[in-house]
Amino acid sequence: MTFDIDANGILHVSAKDNQTGKEQSIKITASSGLSEEEIKRMIQEAEAHAADDKKARALIEARNEADASVHGARKAVEEHAAAPEHDKTKVTEAISAVENAAKGEDVEAIKGAVATLITPQRHPPSPKF
Repeated sequence: MTFDIDANGILHVSAKDNQTGKEQSIKITASSGLSEEEIKRMIQEAEAHAADDKKARALIEARNEADASVHGARKAVEEHAAAPEHDKTKVTEAISAVENAAKGEDVEAIKGAVATLITPQRHPPSPKF
């Protein structure tokens, strides 16, 4: 996110989503002329909201990753219906953990649950799964 004030007091704000490459910008001009103090206050408010926006974005991305991982794991369980119950139970429990974590606000907890779901277990895999 960038903030630029030109010599005429016009504020240019632009933001780019690094993941999608999508970029948006806005130009704010004062209809009655803003004082230097008002401009600084507006910039500080925008920067404060940028941090909140970044946190919200990280949470949304973590939840999206969780959703995709759960979908993939469920599909794998369905495709390997003949797998031992023990293996399917472990995957189902990991899916539940991801779903529960995704209901919360803790990005690291969501990422941890996803990592547990998608990381192969250290025991030898069963031949059917």
